[in-house]
Amino acid sequence: MHYEQHTGIALKPLILNLIRAIAPSSLSIHALIRACELFGYNANQVRVTVNRLVKQDRLRLQDRGVYGLSSQGTELWRFSQSWRQGETRLTPWQGEWFCTGIDKKQLTRNESDKSKKALWMAGFRAYLGDSLYIRPRNLALNTDQLQNRLRSLGLATSCQLWISHTGTKLQGPALDWLNLWHNENWQQSHELSIELLQKDLNSNPSHDPVEQLVKSFHLGNQAIELLIRDPLLPNEIASGDARILHTEAMMTYDRYGRSLWLNLLADKGSDDANASTSH
Repeated sequence: MHYEQHTGIALKPLILNLIRAIAPSSLSIHALIRACELFGYNANQVRVTVNRLVKQDRLRLQDRGVYGLSSQGTELWRFSQSWRQGETRLTPWQGEWFCTGIDKKQLTRNESDKSKKALWMAGFRAYLGDSLYIRPRNLALNTDQLQNRLRSLGLATSCQLWISHTGTKLQGPALDWLNLWHNENWQQSHELSIELLQKDLNSNPSHDPVEQLVKSFHLGNQAIELLIRDPLLPNEIASGDARILHTEAMMTYDRYGRSLWLNLLADKGSDDANASTSH
């Protein structure tokens, strides 16, 4: 059974998520096709998209008909999995800030856009245009480690990190810096996602396993997206209590979602094997 419509899930992220979640090392093209057929995509669409992902260096051919993440894809996968580390990613804040800037004169528009995206994903926000991007220095990473992570996310090599110290008594420019995150209501977003995850876990199972899987795919992806994009601010700036609870809720939901995928693919594989022996 499969959906005739594409259930609102684009094929490229569907394939990447399948490889990341079900078999982070590799997955055969036949398994990918079986899974994507459940979402209304045909074999040709899957093959074309896989080839495009290889050309874009997101996937690599590991063996005949077997695909895994490329080095670039692996770095992005590691970042996408960082939410599992929870609060171990943080250290006490001592009033220091990571800083960098983007010089548009040295970069192409594409390089500039990639750099902005990389910085935003790592919790940096722009102050005074693109000349200064900052975030609290409360990550369990030193300057070189953070710079390497930013590079893997797309930060241009001309953008260098430095450290500014204002102290935890927020005054002067630091008060303006706080406003950079003022309108980002992460706590409320985490609380809403927790409610949706728990509601789905406590609801009666759907009679349609594909419908159940699609729902878990959407909810799980939305929750993970929120967790990895959280700027991880210190408690002196914004409470992380809701993020902690959200991480715990998503760990539980992730086990549930993975079991759905594995059961459905196992059943589909058994159906295919039975069909082949019946001819």
